[in-house]
Amino acid sequence: MCEFDAPDDDSSDTLDGTLTLLRLHMTPAQIAAQRGLTENTIYNHMAELIQSGQISLREALDINDADLARMQDEILAYDGGDEGFRFKPVYEALDGAFDYGTLKCVRAAILTG
Repeated sequence: MCEFDAPDDDSSDTLDGTLTLLRLHMTPAQIAAQRGLTENTIYNHMAELIQSGQISLREALDINDADLARMQDEILAYDGGDEGFRFKPVYEALDGAFDYGTLKCVRAAILTG
């Protein structure tokens, strides 16, 4: 399944589980521990939920406006050329200040624009 494709029925159940815990104001680390999943998987769920319009970026992440603007600027400025979008150059341009999961969620919000 592509990073932002609509989930199938099996993944829909796991997305619902993540969504329920997000709405209880649990952090990605807490959700991962509760569900026995990796934080990366939880961030992928959150990006899918943002992309599908089920949650907003602000519901998923607690980030300030200045940090959000920095991430958005770098994501929008990145031109992947023939290779398409890759997170590593954006991560490096931001000096590793934000993890890949956070960048995925911000990009999902941009794509839903």
